Amino acid sequence: MLADLGREAASRGCTAVGGRLEPHLEQAVRRADATIGLARQPMLKAADPELRAVLAGDEAVLTQLDGEWWV
Repeated sequence: MLADLGREAASRGCTAVGGRLEPHLEQAVRRADATIGLARQPMLKAADPELRAVLAGDEAVLTQLDGEWWV
């Protein structure tokens, strides 16, 4: 599954894949020659430019309860 994910990401021009890493999958990811890093900042993707601007602004407050547990 990890190899398929890597091939699909590469075929679409991706240089990184992000998401949660479950502890029991860490060794499999390392065997796939993947680099594991911790992101302290959430990634934001929204098709609506106005929504993107609001969420990326200084007054937006998002917590772990608002979405994925990124950290």
